[in-house]
Amino acid sequence: MSFEDKPEVKKLSMFVNAFEKAGVRAIIQGFKKSLKDFILPSSMMALGSCPHSFLFKHGFCVVHHCGFGTTASTLSNGIPSIPVPHVLDQMGFAMQLYDLGVSSKPIESKDLSVETIYEAIIDMKNNYQERCNKVSELSKQILSEGGVNEAANLICNVLSR
Repeated sequence: MSFEDKPEVKKLSMFVNAFEKAGVRAIIQGFKKSLKDFILPSSMMALGSCPHSFLFKHGFCVVHHCGFGTTASTLSNGIPSIPVPHVLDQMGFAMQLYDLGVSSKPIESKDLSVETIYEAIIDMKNNYQERCNKVSELSKQILSEGGVNEAANLICNVLSR
């Protein structure tokens, strides 16, 4: 998740170690407090605020908490997910991604470890093309619906009553 009330260096280390074990590069958003004195390997970089619409188009997959906005961005940008839900509705969104076939099985935050993250990355590599095809089709459908314009029209109709 993009905010921390305290540094979560142990959690950040799990992700970094799993990425290294899997031999993948990573762009890390969030973990701002944890990254303050953390030295990332050369295969990874920390990135502050950046629009998902730009960033997600350049990645292999997104490891995320499955908040509403990030989940919608992965679908509309056509990129598979590795869900790591933490609170509230995030598990529901994570399960929907999994049921749609566009993500690995969700990793609940209580089950987070180097091994569970690594296994999710390997699962993503092994099932990537199928998940990528499915999320690409969903993205086309979502983008064809004109959701922003439709929402604006509905709001204007309600306000004009």
